[in-house]
Amino acid sequence: MTLDQTTLQSLLNPRLLGIAIEVLPEDDPLAWVGLTVESLLFEHINKTQSDGFEELSPAELIIALSTQAGSVLDALRANPTISSEIVFEDSLLAVKETRFFQSTKGPKGGYMLRNEGLSLALGFALVDRLLANSPVDAQLNERAKELVEPIAALDQTSRVVLAAMHVCACDPERTDPFLFKVLVGVFCELQNLDENAYPQFFEIVRRNPEAALAAAKDKLLEWRSPINEKWLVASVRQMLAHPPIRPVVMGAIADWLKHVNIDALDQQSKYGRLENKDKERAAKRQTEINEAIAAFSPYEKQVFDSCHITRGDNDALLTQSLELLAGAPLASWAPEFAAFGLGIHLDHSLHHASKSFFQLTQFNRVDPVQAGKAYLAQAEPFRALDVSKAGKWCLVKLLYASGREEDAKEAFTLGRALREEQNLPEHFVSRLEQLCANDPCDPKSAKPENVEETIERFATLDVASVMTAMGRTSEDLNYNEALCAVCRFGPETAVSKASELCRSIVSRERTPLRQIALCGTTLTPLLGRQAALELSARLQQSKGLETLPESDLKIVKCYMTNFALPHLTGDEQLELMTSEPLAGNYSLDALPSFKKPSQPAVSECLKLCAERNDSFAAFGALSLVAHTFENLGESLERVVASFMSNENKLVRSTVFEIALATGNEQLRGAHLIGEWRADEDATASAYENTYGSALLIDAVVAGESTFVEVLPRISYESWALAQSRIGGEVTDAIVGLLDSRLRRATEFSSELNPPEIEVNIGPNDHVLHSFRSIAEKEPPSDSENGGSIFGDVESDEDFRKRQRRNHRLFSDMENAMSGKDILLIVQQIDFESFRDILASYPKLGLEWLKMLINLPESQMPWFKDFALVISANMIRVDEPKAMSLITKAVASDAFVRRMYPDGLSLEQKAIWSCPRSKVVQAFWEKRLEGCVSDDRLALEVLAAERFGADAFIREYADRLLSSERPIDKVLAITIAGFSKQFRHFQPILNSTEPSAQLCRLCSQSCPDST
Repeated sequence: MTLDQTTLQSLLNPRLLGIAIEVLPEDDPLAWVGLTVESLLFEHINKTQSDGFEELSPAELIIALSTQAGSVLDALRANPTISSEIVFEDSLLAVKETRFFQSTKGPKGGYMLRNEGLSLALGFALVDRLLANSPVDAQLNERAKELVEPIAALDQTSRVVLAAMHVCACDPERTDPFLFKVLVGVFCELQNLDENAYPQFFEIVRRNPEAALAAAKDKLLEWRSPINEKWLVASVRQMLAHPPIRPVVMGAIADWLKHVNIDALDQQSKYGRLENKDKERAAKRQTEINEAIAAFSPYEKQVFDSCHITRGDNDALLTQSLELLAGAPLASWAPEFAAFGLGIHLDHSLHHASKSFFQLTQFNRVDPVQAGKAYLAQAEPFRALDVSKAGKWCLVKLLYASGREEDAKEAFTLGRALREEQNLPEHFVSRLEQLCANDPCDPKSAKPENVEETIERFATLDVASVMTAMGRTSEDLNYNEALCAVCRFGPETAVSKASELCRSIVSRERTPLRQIALCGTTLTPLLGRQAALELSARLQQSKGLETLPESDLKIVKCYMTNFALPHLTGDEQLELMTSEPLAGNYSLDALPSFKKPSQPAVSECLKLCAERNDSFAAFGALSLVAHTFENLGESLERVVASFMSNENKLVRSTVFEIALATGNEQLRGAHLIGEWRADEDATASAYENTYGSALLIDAVVAGESTFVEVLPRISYESWALAQSRIGGEVTDAIVGLLDSRLRRATEFSSELNPPEIEVNIGPNDHVLHSFRSIAEKEPPSDSENGGSIFGDVESDEDFRKRQRRNHRLFSDMENAMSGKDILLIVQQIDFESFRDILASYPKLGLEWLKMLINLPESQMPWFKDFALVISANMIRVDEPKAMSLITKAVASDAFVRRMYPDGLSLEQKAIWSCPRSKVVQAFWEKRLEGCVSDDRLALEVLAAERFGADAFIREYADRLLSSERPIDKVLAITIAGFSKQFRHFQPILNSTEPSAQLCRLCSQSCPDST
């Protein structure tokens, strides 16, 4: 049998081939003609539709579907309360009129399928198939899986199942809550879901919240997380924001919090395959659980009887329940928390839930005082003499949850007593404490006895196995964990072993060479001169470098050069930098290591480069001159000048950089009278545009030209530099050009798709121009990125795929923005320059403010930093509009984020530079309270004090410290610890040190109780 091209293309998919073999007759060639994904789906559902019933032909099934769609359409038109957001009348009409189906002529009859209404038609068929064949709920679940599993990987399947959910939600005759729950569960197990379909998914599930929540509970309890669990979680979270549905969701959460798993063997299933020793451990644990329940007091039995005995991943269910309560008042949840606290003693697998409970109660900013009182009231019955150990541990949980220091002390004392009764260790001894009992980072700590053994083991480590793979190996772990202690208490051993590791770069190959070069940069001072000379020779000869992947070769050679340069003389550096294998490549990290070579050596080298037309070697030699020479001799000046018109952009750029660094009038004059002008391709010529424009600006500063004369020749990116160096003349000249370009950019941005990546642009201490780094805005899908099954651990190929993807996306964005002025706006935002412009042209600033406020949210990512600069500088003129724009910009993603060397961003500078007012202060407070980690909070405190809000930090922390809410006091102490205003905060930090010690001990005792 010969197959047509359409059929062959469809059957390349193994799943479709399997379906075709199962449902199509092998002896009928016509049945195999023109097969498509849609027709095979139709045949698959039609085949299962007829199981156990009188077989339906395709035409008969179509008539049945048409009749059903017509009856649904009539019913919905008569019921205006059903939202048109769910029901697409056109799709129903298409099914009724059978537009998706067309019969073709043939001896046995054939058909063609069209997209119009097809998904909804198949959804009707799927629902009727399940309702007809599976009258029992348990059978319904199994039959749904059986029907969908063969087609689960097909993109079209998700549309069919979503359509079936539509039918269940809208058709009065097919409204079956259990079927709806089954379909939601099936949908969340499908592959290749289109995220654009989520709004439609949510609109459907919110119509039947009880069934959706039941599906969410079932999926969360599964030991294997469903593929699309985030769809369910997001929909539940979104339902909380709908007032009519919120009580239903809250009721479900209350029910979830009372789920208890008392099956020890099932609890053990969390950790995978069960060996005999695991079963023995589970049997012992089951005995403990049964004894704990038997010891319950009457009150504990009452609480336990209100719980629901369940099986499965209760940790996931409880964790999600607690996370859904974040931001809500918690006082009314004390009874559920008591049940949770009692149940957690019966299930030692609730690690994440225990942590979530601690975070939820400790970081409650909505009603901490009221909630604390409610917890204490709920805890009171657990103080009775007949309460079991499980109840006492529940009491410990509730006491800690209150947030009061006196309750924490009581909980700590009670926890310690319970530990002694149960023969539990006082606190967990970490691996670091096993290596070194005393903190090696504490200058007051004495040398502990156990560190000698650590030093001896460290001395015998085989460094050939350290830094050999992408990711941490056991050898890396042993080296890094012991290093700090050995440095403190055995420095000679630490230096010896680290030097040995550093020198291994001379002989390593392949991935181990890559890893030591990229990850061992802190070892550079330990290399030594002899090893540096050997490494330099290896680089110049490319010895063993052919073992590196082509994609890694350039960057690894740069980093290897960084190891050698500090130990070489200037002339030796010149020889290495101009060698053919290095090709003039170096990283910016090498600049501090550059040493001045002799002028005769440089002159001869450059002449030889000119003779050979070796622009790469010339770039290496000129880079050394640019960063080590303060002035040029006459001979060297002539040689350098000869490269000013070189064909290579990097060479020309470096000559301009030399002229700037040495203030050379001859080179500057030659550049001024030349024909050079900035390239319109800002990205490809960023280096040359920066230094070429800066040299022309230098000529204006020196009085050798006027800004109006050089303006057509310099790049837009250099306007900020010109303004800072020249002043008002620049502002008047560029403001009109800037305004027209901004307006064009906002018009063109509506044509662009939202950016999938973000670009960080920041300065470098050693060069004039800025640098960019590219990263995903969100992790890409596994199918596109080839993600590793180990999550955060990337293979070499995963890493390279991600790099290629990022650069491809950025290249596509550049091409899309070409000639539209958007890159010019987003890449070159300078806070001070715009402050001067807006001070001189306040009316223009108001126009920009209004234009950006009215910009659609989808376009804001292209102008986020620009909007922040404008609003921060215009806030004195129109505070309401400026704050409105700041709020809008902060909530938006950013295509380009301008960064500063210390990790601060232009966003932080704009926000914390605003003049203080009640509105601004409220915004500042919200920003500090919204920090989700200590790192974020530390950066915000640094930004506030860097950009002028240090007085606010003092007053805010003092006010928090006087609050009765424990979380406020904790935030105040944390801010004080991060602040540079040590003299002001020293008394606070000194007075809270004992409490900090207590908190540390409490945190060790409470989690271990479970």
